[in-house]
Amino acid sequence: MSIPLALAPSIPTLPSGGSLSTLVGGLWALPIAGVIYLLLVLGKLFAPGCPWKDDDQLGLKVIISALLLVGTALFAGGLQGLLHLLITFDEFLATLKIVLPDLLVGAITLGGALMFGVPRTNHEQFPKAMRLTAGAIALSGAVTTVLSLDNLLTTIFLWPSWSAVAGSLTTLLTAVIVFAGAGYVFARLCGVQVPSLPVPAEPGQPGVAQGQQGYAQAQYAQQPQGQQGYAQTQHGQQGHAQQQPQQPQQGGYQPRPTQGGQQGYAQAQHGQQGYAQQQQQPQQGGYPPRPTQGGQPQGQPGGFQQRPPGSKPPGT
Repeated sequence: MSIPLALAPSIPTLPSGGSLSTLVGGLWALPIAGVIYLLLVLGKLFAPGCPWKDDDQLGLKVIISALLLVGTALFAGGLQGLLHLLITFDEFLATLKIVLPDLLVGAITLGGALMFGVPRTNHEQFPKAMRLTAGAIALSGAVTTVLSLDNLLTTIFLWPSWSAVAGSLTTLLTAVIVFAGAGYVFARLCGVQVPSLPVPAEPGQPGVAQGQQGYAQAQYAQQPQGQQGYAQTQHGQQGHAQQQPQQPQQGGYQPRPTQGGQQGYAQAQHGQQGYAQQQQQPQQGGYPPRPTQGGQPQGQPGGFQQRPPGSKPPGT
């Protein structure tokens, strides 16, 4: 029962103090780290087909395992004391000065070993040492959870004081937290299918940027589609009106582009009935301006004016 010894300073029936918590944590971590090292060495020497036979970082990983064990013990003791303080508020400042050192040192030791120690080892290729460490912490947390539950029920039935009940309750909560965390890591190292922890996506991630870009493209495709088609239709009509193929005129004369004639010619080509806008241009030879039919050009070389069929020449 290693974790129960680590949590011993937090149990109301036992003396509490930072020095005792540190001593219990050290006494608990060293024997377990020694057992882990012994198992690894014996397996490497005598076990046939040992998976970690080529592992040359056993000593380094055992040191990291000892830091994980000590950090867990100190953090658990400080967390239990802090929870008890927040529930009871008994001697708040004095108790806070006692539990904060264990909580801070345990968190720093545990976090430093996990973030800087473990990633620099070959734990992915040879995970046996980390698996044994996580298994030892999970086993201690499970045993402590059962014993703390029994202690809580006994304390509730006897009810010596609210402080004693709060101490048993916070001890149970701390043991559950330790067991859940270590058990999750141990299950992952053993290859058990467990759900992954959700990680919030950062704004700068490619997946988020692509999703926003796709959404913007979808909005662009939905909103301006009708307007864009309408604009293209208008542009096509204008281009069709401006560029019309020239057709041969009667009498063998080549048509000459005149201002105002193209618009009437385009309207006649699109099936519009009636005369177009009357074009007024100076005629050669002093004749008055005549209306044009279908936008035909007015001025011809040499003063010759093309007349519609059936019309009479001027002066007759």
